[in-house]
Amino acid sequence: MKRLSFLVFLSVLLAGCSIFENRIVGDLPLPTSKQETDWKNMSGKWYSKTITKDKEIREELCDRFQDGAFILKFKTTDKSGNVTIELESGEWGISGNIYFTVIKAITTDGVPEEIDVLSPYYRDAYKIKSLTENIMVYKHSIQNDTYKDTRVNKNFELK
Repeated sequence: MKRLSFLVFLSVLLAGCSIFENRIVGDLPLPTSKQETDWKNMSGKWYSKTITKDKEIREELCDRFQDGAFILKFKTTDKSGNVTIELESGEWGISGNIYFTVIKAITTDGVPEEIDVLSPYYRDAYKIKSLTENIMVYKHSIQNDTYKDTRVNKNFELK
């Protein structure tokens, strides 16, 4: 009986190991030339201007750095002409045709907000619909909003 129990234990152990071994897929391949080009294309300063559902004018200026950091400035002007400035910063990246951000800090009109950096609320994923050196079109994976950004000069600032 002890021998049978040992054989069952050994069989389960070996079966578990073989399942684990089948999940090992090898080293991550080096980036392709397209991946390198996409990363370089997305780095830099990008601008967009939209009108919100509330008829506010929303301007966005995103500076994506080569090291994967970003600073995003929102300028929102309401119907009365009141302006709100929001800054977000964090990390960005791409994997295939997915662009993602992880927000680590937010300030609104100079006042820092408390955020839970572990919350999924501050992590966004977008499907890249098109990307060139000067135009990027991408769609939010949950809200389905589509954005179109235009590359601007590194000295460009929101007025």
